[in-house]
Amino acid sequence: MFSILVAEDDKNLNRMICAKLKQEHYSVFPAFDGQEALDIMEREHIDLVISDVMMPRMDGLELTAALRGAKMDLPVLIITAKGQMEDMEKGFRAGTDDYMVLIIVNTASKCGFTPQYKELQELYDKYKDKGLEILGFPCNQFGAQEPGSNSEVQQFCRLNYGVSFQIFEKGDVRGETAQPLFKYLTSEKGFKGFDKEHEFAAILMGALKKNYPEYLEDDGIKWNFTKFLIDREGNVVERFEPTTSPSAMTAAIEKLL
Repeated sequence: MFSILVAEDDKNLNRMICAKLKQEHYSVFPAFDGQEALDIMEREHIDLVISDVMMPRMDGLELTAALRGAKMDLPVLIITAKGQMEDMEKGFRAGTDDYMVLIIVNTASKCGFTPQYKELQELYDKYKDKGLEILGFPCNQFGAQEPGSNSEVQQFCRLNYGVSFQIFEKGDVRGETAQPLFKYLTSEKGFKGFDKEHEFAAILMGALKKNYPEYLEDDGIKWNFTKFLIDREGNVVERFEPTTSPSAMTAAIEKLL
């Protein structure tokens, strides 16, 4: 289960956020200051941190710096009320430096697009020090092309493509059982078609029409390796279908870094 740590010193707001996340079937860990959050992360498996910027015993930016110092490679979403950043001694620029540009992608190990892992890793190696994070979400919904266990998926990615960016546990990305993250992403950026020049475009469209015609009726994920680009402020900037290679995303990424 996807685990989220909520670091927020306002207890009522913390409880409200946690309750909402639990309704969406996430595993949630509340913390009421930065040090408590760090202690929890040292003993629990956490996939995402949502942190207030202003907290006692370590603010949100100090918490992010502590995670990096401890080599905990976790995405951190910092939430702030208007004006709080200006009140911080570090200043606004220090805060924005800690926001990440994200690529969120649904993946599979036995797909014709699986070699995109290589280009994704190349993007990560090139831009991670400039603020790029890649989040991979394995999914077995498309042609049953991710049949392995979570540990097998992790091993496959490391051994075959040297993947060092974060790969989460398997889960659904379309339909009623889709993870809330992908419901949100597809609501923000709809399907605009495949790149017809790609060698697999005609094959993919034919397979969808024959086996999954309902997939073509909405903006949901069509197949493995659909990629979403998110800016430092959390806006879904662009959606790239499987027929767009990760290397073709370079210019769009550089604009956001």
